[in-house]
Amino acid sequence: MTEVAVIMRDTMTPTMQGSVTCPLSASQAYRLGVEMHGTLITIYNTLAEKCNSKFDLQVVKKMIKQEQDNIVALEKGFTFALNCEVGRFYASGGIELEEDRVAETIADTRQLIQRNLENCRAHMETLENEVATTNIQGETIAVAGQTKEYLRAFYQRLAQLYPAGDIRRAFEDMAELCG
Repeated sequence: MTEVAVIMRDTMTPTMQGSVTCPLSASQAYRLGVEMHGTLITIYNTLAEKCNSKFDLQVVKKMIKQEQDNIVALEKGFTFALNCEVGRFYASGGIELEEDRVAETIADTRQLIQRNLENCRAHMETLENEVATTNIQGETIAVAGQTKEYLRAFYQRLAQLYPAGDIRRAFEDMAELCG
């Protein structure tokens, strides 16, 4: 995990603990992505410990490497988005908070966004528990692999629930990473 990921992880509530907050900026969307993919790495590491064959271990290690690469890409998106947000804040004389404007814009869809976030958190939590308690690698590896497709669809749904702009583009970028 890179330094940015460690800082982000240490300065916020982990995705799997409690509720997930509705992203109100592109940087928050990317931060959510880093958390989700970090959780996938945790799940894959648990799977790797349970692998009985070299082939299964190679498959899981490849999945871990891919998620690590995804996190690096998401961190770049996070850093860029955050720098843009800070720049716009200072350009406005320090009076414009984009998060307030976004909160007003998504008022009608915020409940649906929150429900999607909570469902994804529950899905990841269930998968994490299933992997920790089962010894059937084949099925678990298949389910873990399907979680990438689940995350892609999740990001696409969220992109559709936000108005055109930075947050929507962030979720579209994250969906492409999963594809």
